Amino acid sequence: MGAVVMAVGATVMLAGCGSNSSSGQPTPSNSQAVTTTAAAASTSAGGTNTAPEGENPDVEGRNPNAGGENPNSGGENTTAAPAPAQQSTTPAPAVLWDPCGIPNADIAKLEYSPDGKTTASVSDGSGEKSCRWPSRTGKSEMTIVSTRQTVQDFMQSGRYVGFQPLSVGDRAAYQYRAAQDTNNIGCYIGVTVPGGLVAFVTRNLQPDAGQEPCAAARRISSVLVEYLP
Repeated sequence: MGAVVMAVGATVMLAGCGSNSSSGQPTPSNSQAVTTTAAAASTSAGGTNTAPEGENPDVEGRNPNAGGENPNSGGENTTAAPAPAQQSTTPAPAVLWDPCGIPNADIAKLEYSPDGKTTASVSDGSGEKSCRWPSRTGKSEMTIVSTRQTVQDFMQSGRYVGFQPLSVGDRAAYQYRAAQDTNNIGCYIGVTVPGGLVAFVTRNLQPDAGQEPCAAARRISSVLVEYLP
């Protein structure tokens, strides 16, 4: 009986320490497996978690769309200022010369009456200026007109005829007549000036005025041309 008991005890011990016939490695006991599982779980719980504790560029780092400089809100506004209104470069028209400023003494030398001077009124907005003087005898008159019209304007109007080029002093000029003056009692000498024309006009009021109108106009213009602008 003693031998049988010893044999059974040996069998139990061999069963507890037996080898794994498939792997050739000893199989760990249940306590060892539990200990290994717990260690693994502890490692997972207490190890470094890079997701919640590490630097998250979208949360704690610099977010260029949240904390950085926004060039459209806090930076310099690069919207171009409106361009200033362009100023007109068209030059203002030249001031017309006023023939009424000719000294009375020079008018008297030409045998016209300074005291009878009249100023013609122009209502067309052109700013045309003219002055008229009667002769001492009252049989003729002279008128000096300062206008923005040119010789070409007079030619194209159809109201004047007989244009003849000539010189008045050192200035180019034209002699012409009014188309309706069929009796040739008047004459024009037009002298080009900056911004327009100055016309010296003579007219006979009586048949015995004693002067040919164009000859009188040439004489007057040759004396008074020094006053032109």
